[in-house]
Amino acid sequence: MKGQRGKEINNEAIIFFKGSGVLPVLFQVDGSDRIAEFGSIQCQHALKDPLLSMYRLSAQATLYADHFMMIMSVVMVGMAYQMPVGVGLIQGGGDTKFSMYLNLISVWGIVMPLSFLTAFYWKLPVEIVVIAVQSDQIFKCLPIFLRFKSYKWIHKLTG
Repeated sequence: MKGQRGKEINNEAIIFFKGSGVLPVLFQVDGSDRIAEFGSIQCQHALKDPLLSMYRLSAQATLYADHFMMIMSVVMVGMAYQMPVGVGLIQGGGDTKFSMYLNLISVWGIVMPLSFLTAFYWKLPVEIVVIAVQSDQIFKCLPIFLRFKSYKWIHKLTG
């Protein structure tokens, strides 16, 4: 099969996903996986001051917004992998039960208890609570990667 610029490619899966300054590219060539990111955290870090200067915020609100942007720039790296692969490839390949069970376990087994504990029991700062709320985006990367590599997600979708 011919790829871009006429090069011969074998078993290549290319996933492009752009969101919030993240443009990861996952590709497999000759059995080796490589993940390349272009400007994820650096791009958002460089743009945070111009973005925040567009609003009239108190010093505390600016500090929170700065912290939340840094947290989300790290979380977006995990989301940029697990969302297109988990929803696009695995569900698109017909394996909807895996995604259902993974989401049920991650939301009700990880995110809800962890968020409740960080906010109300341990009374941790709001930045830690946001990390707890977004933690499933990072936790889901490993099971999705393992399912993707197992090829068990490929189902015959037509008669």
